[in-house]
Amino acid sequence: FDALSGNSERLADVEPSQGQAIGDQALFFARDREERLGFEPWISDGTARGTRLITDINPGPAGSTAQFGVVVLNGLWFFVAYDGASTRIWSSDGTAAGTLAVSPDTRRVERILGIHGGRIYYVATDVGSNRNNIWSTDGSFGNELLIQQLSDDGTGSVACFFGSSGGLYYSATVVINEVAQSHLWFSTGGAVGPRKVIGTNGTTDNGGGLGSIRGNACGFTEFAGRVWFGVEDASDETSLWVSDGTVNGTRQFADGLVAFNVSVGFSLLALPDKLLFPRFTTEYGRELWWTDGTRLELLADIVPGPLSGISNRENLPGLVQEGKAFFVAETPAAGAEPYVTDGTTNGTTRLADLGANERTLDGVQTILGHTSDGLFFSGCEPMDNCELWITDGSAEGTRIVVDLDGEVGSNPTRALVLGDRLYFTNRRGGLWQSDGTPTGTHQVSTLTYRLLYSTGEVLLFAADGPGAEGEELWRSDGTESGTWLLADVLPGPVSSSPSNFVVSGNWVYFRARQPNGMSGLWRADLRTGATEQMSTVNIANLDEREVLMEVNGAVFFPGSTADFGDELWRVDGTSAGQVADINPGAAGAFPSHFMRFGNEVFFRARSGSVWGLWASDGSGAREVFKVHRDEFDDPAYLNVVNNRLFLSASREGTETNFQVLDSPTGEPRLLTTQDGGGFLRVQNFQRLDDTWVYFEASVSGQDKPYVTDGNRVVAIATDARTVGEPPVNVLSGPHQGVYFVGFSTSAGRELWRVR
Repeated sequence: FDALSGNSERLADVEPSQGQAIGDQALFFARDREERLGFEPWISDGTARGTRLITDINPGPAGSTAQFGVVVLNGLWFFVAYDGASTRIWSSDGTAAGTLAVSPDTRRVERILGIHGGRIYYVATDVGSNRNNIWSTDGSFGNELLIQQLSDDGTGSVACFFGSSGGLYYSATVVINEVAQSHLWFSTGGAVGPRKVIGTNGTTDNGGGLGSIRGNACGFTEFAGRVWFGVEDASDETSLWVSDGTVNGTRQFADGLVAFNVSVGFSLLALPDKLLFPRFTTEYGRELWWTDGTRLELLADIVPGPLSGISNRENLPGLVQEGKAFFVAETPAAGAEPYVTDGTTNGTTRLADLGANERTLDGVQTILGHTSDGLFFSGCEPMDNCELWITDGSAEGTRIVVDLDGEVGSNPTRALVLGDRLYFTNRRGGLWQSDGTPTGTHQVSTLTYRLLYSTGEVLLFAADGPGAEGEELWRSDGTESGTWLLADVLPGPVSSSPSNFVVSGNWVYFRARQPNGMSGLWRADLRTGATEQMSTVNIANLDEREVLMEVNGAVFFPGSTADFGDELWRVDGTSAGQVADINPGAAGAFPSHFMRFGNEVFFRARSGSVWGLWASDGSGAREVFKVHRDEFDDPAYLNVVNNRLFLSASREGTETNFQVLDSPTGEPRLLTTQDGGGFLRVQNFQRLDDTWVYFEASVSGQDKPYVTDGNRVVAIATDARTVGEPPVNVLSGPHQGVYFVGFSTSAGRELWRVR
């Protein structure tokens, strides 16, 4: 693409991924669209003739999955790739002969951390002992240094890494003898071992050892001869810290650091004589502050008073160029606009008025759930002050439930309904409930959860407990006394990270980490908490938001073995077994997106290089039809509504991608627009009534709401476009219909209803 002329040219018919340039050539990873070759390294000089595959490291459709990033050192590209036997660091000069593995096959490389002092730092697990360590290499085979052991069981990890002029800083969780400790570490990168600087609860650590605490030190920036960074505590509050690499020289500098994109350092903007960062105070809200290393002062009060000019969104970037800092700020009148500063109050100005913008934190942020009391949603008025709201479907029946955090906004999220109560979390953390009244809205538990699931009778969630346990499975009936630890799969501080819940009888089945670091299938008695492991087969390739599927008393899940790869497995309450070898050999079928339809489970899987929709009753598996993988890549695109299965997926050889099955054994049919055209990205299906089904789709670049009766498709007459937030249906009462979040230039981001 030529940015000056606007001209573009296709260089190769491949699906590209990330890459890195050296001079006028770029190495990138790509796979061909027919998937005869998986992701492999390619090179391009910007011309079609000069764009080619460098080498096929792992021949066949599986590819070398070389998508972990690429770094440049001494004129060579370095990346992580799998050759079919081991995952190692490779170097390349852009030719097949010059593409070589530079780390031993006795280590399984997990990720490249970065480059410092002419050496590449990476994390790898020893194949024999299962220890994982931080290593460095100069890029040649055998010339490596062991920097630090992270764990003796493969569970250690590095969150953030930064190379300063004085040495290396990184936040890491070290697990030795099943005891996990999270710290900020400093290393010179040589044979002298690293030392702990602080524990990630924001307290200095003189080597005594702190327990594993939520949050990490991230967002490193070098300024005035020291390294500055953010530390997030257990309350999700981030403060600004500074370090010279010693314990005594590491201290908290300021509280209230606003952590938008702190993980990649965009919160801290270093000018030659000032460090700029967004900070929250009750007097000014979230605004831009500065320090010269000693003083702490407000740079600009963009929105005067306690209202905020800097949003707490994680997608607002900042950068420094030619002695000036560029950032994004928001005002009630203009919304989000680009700003520039030279480090002075008078030199902080808006760059341009971009006109009408979709201000995603104005109006309605997301729909949370529906009870007999009304429809709950996160409403924002003004700016990013988002609180819990409720509506009965009328303008006069729409009101705020309770204003918990004033101008800051409590930002309710991760919600679901149990009985006649809405359960959710917010910026204060913990589990909350609401009946739609201020007095009926209160905190049930201080536990901060990651996943929330309803059995219909109780809530299940994964959370770090108040004791020594790590992240384990908890249950709650909505009361403080009725909230207790259901299953401690891995006793002690190591987390089993339970996910993918499904209930069968009195048992909840779930995926959890085993002592060997791989994920297995477990179940717990919802009444007593009795827990047992149902399968040791690794469940590796499954999004944690997906649910496992129960059909006729059997639970289906994707199991991974060395001989068969990822295939379909089932457990019937007593034993587990592989259902079918859909893709013969070790490559695996990668089953996912499970949905019950009739007496079968339907799912996506791969046979050879072709993806398809498959079904199983537990005795085997059958292919329903072939689909194009890229158009069938999200669980939201598959649903059963009104006894029909709807999915967004093209059949082989077709262009339109909206399919419907009238029965489990029926022939799939295509659905088209009213003028016979096709859809892109059909998703978010909801039942409107006994006949009509609501869905959202992209047509001609516009995301719009539609309804279908399984034969006809009708576009909803509105100027609002959908924004991808899940809709909610109300099936009875005077305000029944499907509610969705839509954006229009006249109304902004608001709540809409289809009936």
